[in-house]
Amino acid sequence: MNRKHSIHCLVVIALVAFVLCNLISCDMKHGVTVAEISEINGAAKSGDLEKVKGLLNDNPDLVFTKNKSGETPLHFAAVMGHKDVIEYLLANGADVNAKDTNGVTPLLMAVISGHKDAAEVLLSSNADVNAKTSFGETSLQVAVYKGHTDIVELLLNNKAEVNAKNDRGMTALHWAAHDGNKDVAKLLVDNKADVNATNNIGETPLHIAARDDGEELSAKVKSGRKEVADLLRQHGGR
Repeated sequence: MNRKHSIHCLVVIALVAFVLCNLISCDMKHGVTVAEISEINGAAKSGDLEKVKGLLNDNPDLVFTKNKSGETPLHFAAVMGHKDVIEYLLANGADVNAKDTNGVTPLLMAVISGHKDAAEVLLSSNADVNAKTSFGETSLQVAVYKGHTDIVELLLNNKAEVNAKNDRGMTALHWAAHDGNKDVAKLLVDNKADVNATNNIGETPLHIAARDDGEELSAKVKSGRKEVADLLRQHGGR
């Protein structure tokens, strides 16, 4: 067989493999099917550690796979707070800072759902506490507007950037003011949040806390905003 014919054969084989792989919905990078990816993601989401172990024993590369939304098994374990599954996936090479198609990391998944234990495991495995989503949001900002005070404290203790801004120029303190969450606002101020940071339309946290949004706000948020406004003024807010 001459060199030209050999190259032609290799090209044909590669094309056939590509076509077959697409016919069975295969992950070309890791040589697994969508069904296999779905299976390990389902096991991670349900917290079935034994099943996760069995699947990775059969194919260790499953730990690296992503679904069409870019989510890994670690994302699913994190969003449900399955600490033991998270630890096992990390021990088997899972990327602690993997991002889905929206730039969301496993840490952010844990934060969204309020799973402090899961967030602690990820942070102890070098999760990037300041990673941003496609919209510029950090885990700290999300923890604030989700109202997870304990996680806000955890993130700050792990060097979260208190004055980071999202694509709208909003800081964590802006969100605390928006939601009328005095406890979180105080925590942020105590950690050197800029009380006069401005968003993209020039609003400071005090502007937002003092804003009258009429009947759109609950009595609790209105009362909370007044308390936040008073706190901000005490610390030089304008």
